[in-house]
Amino acid sequence: MGSTKTSLTVFIDMNKAFSIVGSLAAISAVVLILITRAYRQYVFRLQLYLAVACFFFAVSVGFETLPVQVTVETNSSIAAVREGWNDSCVAIGFLAQYFGFAKSFSVLWICIYVFMAAVYERQLRQLKYEISGLVFTFALPAAITWIPLLHGSYGLMGIWCNIKLPFNHFDTIYVLMSQGLIFVIQFASLILLFSAVVKFCKPSDVYSKAALREILPLTIYPPLYSIASVIYASNIIINVTVHGLKPAEENENEIIVVSLLQTCVLSIPLSLLLHPRLRSNIAHLCKKIATAAAPSSESHTELSHPSSSQIESVVENTPILRSCPRAAGTSRIQDDF
Repeated sequence: MGSTKTSLTVFIDMNKAFSIVGSLAAISAVVLILITRAYRQYVFRLQLYLAVACFFFAVSVGFETLPVQVTVETNSSIAAVREGWNDSCVAIGFLAQYFGFAKSFSVLWICIYVFMAAVYERQLRQLKYEISGLVFTFALPAAITWIPLLHGSYGLMGIWCNIKLPFNHFDTIYVLMSQGLIFVIQFASLILLFSAVVKFCKPSDVYSKAALREILPLTIYPPLYSIASVIYASNIIINVTVHGLKPAEENENEIIVVSLLQTCVLSIPLSLLLHPRLRSNIAHLCKKIATAAAPSSESHTELSHPSSSQIESVVENTPILRSCPRAAGTSRIQDDF
C-alpha cells in the first residue's frame, strides 16, 4: 500500500508540474501577442485563440488529479473520495474534456487556414471567416462535451476527473467515439499541413515564399500536438477495449501521455519568436522602452542654450549689441539656434 501511495504521489506531482509548464507557456504566448500588438493580424489571433485553449486545458488537467491527491494525503479510500468530490469532479471533467476538444478543433482550423493559403492562395482574414473559426473552435466542442454532462457521465475515472467508472454502455460508446473523432481530426490536420508544406516548398513560386515566411510559425505546434494526441487516444482506446478500465489506479500511465501534451505547448511561444514580423515588433518595443529610459536630448538642449527672449534681453541691456543693426543681428542669432 505504501509503495502504491508513493507511486501515486510521483505521478500526481508529475501532472501538476507539467500542467504548470503548459499554463506558463500558454501565458507567455498570450503576453507576447498582446504587448507587441500582434493581435491586429489574423495569423497571430489564431495563435492567441490556441494559447487560450491550451492555458485552460493545462489548468483543468492540473485539477483533474486533485481528488486522488486528497485521498493520498488523508489516507482516505477511493470510495470516500467519490462521495465527497463527485460534484467537483463533474465540473473539472467537463472542462478538461471541453478544452481538450477546443485545442483539437483549434489545431484543425489552423491547418485549414494554412492549407487554403498555400494551395488556393486565399488568406481567410475576413470577419466572417474569423467568426466561423471561433464557432468551429469553441462552440462545436461544447456541443460534443455537453452530451455526457446531460447523461450524468462525468466523475472519477481512476485517478482522473473524467468519464466516471465503471462505464455503462453509453459511456463506453462515447469514449470510443470521442477518441475516434480525435484520431480523425489529427490525421486530417496532418494531411492538410503536409499538403500545404509541399506546396510551399516550390522554389519558383514567389507567393509561396512570402506566405511561408508569414505562416511558418503556425506549422510547428500542430504536428507535435497531433502526434501526442494520437498516442493519448490510442492509450484510451486500448485501455477500454483490451485491458478494461477499473475504478482504481490502473490508468496512471495516462499522466505520462498528458505530460507530453503539456510539453508541446512550449512550441507556441517559441514559434512566435521565429516569426519575422513579431521579432520586428519586439525590437521596436525594446527601442521605445530604451528611448523612454534614456535622458531626453530635448531637455538637455533647453538647459544648454538660451531662449530667443533671453537673447533679446541681453541685446537690449548691452550697449554694444544694441548699436548693431537689429534685423541682421537678430536673424543671424536665430539661425545659429
